[in-house]
Amino acid sequence: MEFAWLLLFVALGGLRGARGLQEVDVFPSRGGDIRDFTVAARWVYVVTGDYLYQLNHSLGLLHSLTQRGEYMASSIRFNRASEGGTSTFSVNTLAPLVERNLLFTCGALNSGYCETLNLTDITQIISGEDFELSPFVPKGISVGFVVDVNGKSYILAAAEGMNETRFGDYPKKSRIRLHNTHDGQVGKLLSVIDDRDSPEIVAHAHGVQFVDGFQIKSTIFIFSNLNYDAPKVRLLWFASKTSKTETLRSLRGATLVCCEGGKARQRLVSSSVIPGDQPVLWAGIFTDHDVTITELAVYDVSPPTEAVTYTDPDFGFKQEPWKGDVPITLRPRCVLLRHRFMTSVLAVKLNNWLIVFIGTGDGQLLKLTVDAKLQAQCLSVIWKAPDDRRVFPKMHLDPVGRKHVFVAVRDKLMRVPVSQCVQHSSLESCWNARDPYCGWCGALTRCSFEDECPSSLWLSVPDDLRQRRMLSHSFQEDAEGKIRLAVFTHLKRGGAPANFSCRFDSSVGVLGGLGHRYPECTCLLPPVIAGLRVSVTVSLGEVDVTEELNLLNCSGITGAPTPLLCSQCLAAGCGWSNGACTWTRSGALNMNVCFALQTGVNSLPEIFSITPSELSFYGKNNAVLTGRNLGHVIGVRLQGDLDCSAKEASVRLNTGASLTFHIPAGDKGRVEVCLLLRDGGCHGNASLTYLSAPVCASIAPDSTWASGKRKMNISGSNLEFVEEVTHSHTNQKVTFWKTDDGGSLKFESLATDRVPFSSSVTLRVANHTLACPTAIRYLPDPQFSAFHATPAPDHLLLTIILKRAEELQMAAVDLQVQGVQGGEDLDCDIREIDHRKGTDFIICVIQSSSDAEITAVKITYGVKTVLLEPPWSFMVFLIRLIIVILVGLTMWGCIYYYRPRLAAQLNMSTGDLEMYVWADIRQGCANRQTPRMLRAKKRKMQRRQQEARLAWYHSEVEPGGAKPPLESARSSQELPRAGPDPPRSYQRSPDVPPKPPPPRKPCN
Repeated sequence: MEFAWLLLFVALGGLRGARGLQEVDVFPSRGGDIRDFTVAARWVYVVTGDYLYQLNHSLGLLHSLTQRGEYMASSIRFNRASEGGTSTFSVNTLAPLVERNLLFTCGALNSGYCETLNLTDITQIISGEDFELSPFVPKGISVGFVVDVNGKSYILAAAEGMNETRFGDYPKKSRIRLHNTHDGQVGKLLSVIDDRDSPEIVAHAHGVQFVDGFQIKSTIFIFSNLNYDAPKVRLLWFASKTSKTETLRSLRGATLVCCEGGKARQRLVSSSVIPGDQPVLWAGIFTDHDVTITELAVYDVSPPTEAVTYTDPDFGFKQEPWKGDVPITLRPRCVLLRHRFMTSVLAVKLNNWLIVFIGTGDGQLLKLTVDAKLQAQCLSVIWKAPDDRRVFPKMHLDPVGRKHVFVAVRDKLMRVPVSQCVQHSSLESCWNARDPYCGWCGALTRCSFEDECPSSLWLSVPDDLRQRRMLSHSFQEDAEGKIRLAVFTHLKRGGAPANFSCRFDSSVGVLGGLGHRYPECTCLLPPVIAGLRVSVTVSLGEVDVTEELNLLNCSGITGAPTPLLCSQCLAAGCGWSNGACTWTRSGALNMNVCFALQTGVNSLPEIFSITPSELSFYGKNNAVLTGRNLGHVIGVRLQGDLDCSAKEASVRLNTGASLTFHIPAGDKGRVEVCLLLRDGGCHGNASLTYLSAPVCASIAPDSTWASGKRKMNISGSNLEFVEEVTHSHTNQKVTFWKTDDGGSLKFESLATDRVPFSSSVTLRVANHTLACPTAIRYLPDPQFSAFHATPAPDHLLLTIILKRAEELQMAAVDLQVQGVQGGEDLDCDIREIDHRKGTDFIICVIQSSSDAEITAVKITYGVKTVLLEPPWSFMVFLIRLIIVILVGLTMWGCIYYYRPRLAAQLNMSTGDLEMYVWADIRQGCANRQTPRMLRAKKRKMQRRQQEARLAWYHSEVEPGGAKPPLESARSSQELPRAGPDPPRSYQRSPDVPPKPPPPRKPCN
């Protein structure tokens, strides 16, 4: 949530460094929300639950001090620890004493405890004391600040009473005391002793809440809420006397009543003294039990001057009796503002203006401009948080330059500029801002603060901020019937003196001036006025302001007294009197007089409803307004309470009974809506409420499968204003549903063809896009491998095995399981998903008889449905797989065993291969021969055998020896057998030449 808030804060321009705008400095603290902060000298001090910080005025961190450690009761010492620690020093009071360079911090540590620190470096701890200067409960409310009593500095501590008891004591009551600030005073440091006595103011009853306190000259002011019996707001005065006792005995009291003409608001939220001399003016925010309704009122809180003996009925010096005098009643001098959720106030004087800064409970910093008559004129927003973050009840003005306000919101301290003068690039833009801080510097020719324009003319806004034009004109008719043109300048001069002059150029020449004296100049008009064009140039030093006027004859503007005629008359500079347009200045010049001339009431436009009536401050496209008599409406005007400039929206579609228009962006709060006509009138009465922007805090789950359609939930606030949800990886629209409370938004993830990757999610509101801090991870689809059915007495228990779904973290809402029985689908109620490493087990129950047979299971996730076969099919598959594996292994073994023989055969010589080839060919030819051919071949073979024997005979007989007869050789058993060929080892006789081989005949 915090990260989302920072993203939106930057998107809204919270850290505005671009285009020359002054930045909003932010200090994000640690250790919880801010409990208190104060500004002293050159530093800012901030305390949270676990840390005390020292910052410079730009919110740069200088020093930090942990508030965790170990409290040593025996030595009354607090030993801080960088990590861990069993005790926490919960500070409730920060009291700087600049004159002695000290910072006092007091709060709860086992009991009441205070430390004295070096104001320049808070890490230098001077001393620690066991004193109940502020409540010892962590969330106790107290007021503590340094006061001057007869030239001596004391800490005035007004501590809220505690409901808890300490060491068995009775419940504590609220007390007001004066504590020493150094050891040289009686009783030493932080003591309340005064001449061996301990003076104090004690509340007579419980339920007192101190809100604020300060000192002006010799008077001390304390404001508190009394919550017992009838709630009321009390003011206590103390006069600075010669001692602590005399000062506390000078108690006087009053009751503040708020407010006139409405419901009593008897609870003070925040307050601020208004700078200035007598009378002492003070501003306070009041509310009742309904904290959303608040009022800002101004009181004269000057102390009474009459010297009378006074006993207060609610507070007494030590143990004085409860019954006392009736305090005086103070009523507000004026109510400046009625607004929702006001939580803090700071009043600042600027020349004749009173500038009131107001923090709200919905995270805004408002600036209210009040004139010298205490009339509120303009209300603007100078900072706003994207969500509803309550502004801390205390604010401080930056003492260096007085151009920034320190504002605390939860765990962040901000330094907000009081104005953005530099963003106005022209005199007209600077003037239209209606900001007393901004003026046009003649020497610099830009909009600036007054102190940035030394020794030069500085033109600022007029005393009446409701003036809409820098130059206005009117006509005067003198006793002789001559008409004069009077021009008024609504520019307030400041800085160096400057000359003032006017020039009137017309279509008939330069008109003679009758005199000029700031801020008015006049000229005499010729007899013929109708259609006369006059260019008026007003010179203030080096700055010229020119306006073109197209004059009309006031006497010629005639007709029935309608709003249109009245508006034309006043816009021309004429007066309206007795239902007619006139030259005289005695007539009404206020445009509101024209509204009283409305005739034909039934024909005026009326508003029935506006949809939506609540929206974020980004606005809304295509809003629909329904009503009656809408045919002549040309626009819609929206104006908040005390807005100096209204917003207008054009009509996009007009059916006569309804209008379609774009609601522009605005500030948080309620605005009034009326319908514009061509005569300038605005009619109808309705309202719209601007609320905070949607905040996307987180997305759950943060992952989805590739096929999409997983239901996901966005958590945050004000999500009912979201108009569109988009993914970064596609332009396809996302289907989503809103909840009634606006705290969540449901949508379906889109499909993708690539995994894994991450896709960011954005929300669209009107014309703005808001980013979610969580990106969606796309992962492969889950795999369902098998299921097992376990019968029970009245149901079936199914266990489904899910693979590759560890990161998906699937839940029961993601799945729909059905068991198939005889062609019928039975719903299976998912009871548990057991997430284990790498495997998930889905356990669901089918309400059916125990002997039911489930033939298959259907599992649906997103848009996909998976059908799982029965468990036996899975076993058959496993057996077949095992057989295939065994056959494969056997074949591989055979190949491995015969591989050497095959290699040897492959290594045979080419000759052997050729012999075998020819042998096969011969054998094939022999198989195809006829009996005749066989007999011929037999004879041939016998002939070859005989020749072989003869050759052998000649080679084997020794030379010179007797040769046996041929017949005996033929019959001898030693001759070799007839064969197809002689052995290769036989040698032929050298006398017998080799016989050439017969030619080979092809096989027929």
